Amino acid sequence: MDTHRKEREQRDATRQAAYESQARAQQAGRDLNGNPVRQPMNKTTLAERAKYQFEAVGFSLLLLRDLPC
Repeated sequence: MDTHRKEREQRDATRQAAYESQARAQQAGRDLNGNPVRQPMNKTTLAERAKYQFEAVGFSLLLLRDLPC
């Protein structure tokens, strides 16, 4: 019987800790008035994305040009 009581207490403590953790996480995402705080979406422009795009065709032509004939 003692084992069952200890296991129940452990489950209850785990459940309570999980609830408190979830409540803290939700509270962290709210302002002083309790309203949810949303992060603005950062949309990159086409020009920004183009800086990092890789053109495989142009690169392969450069490699072919450097090969000895």
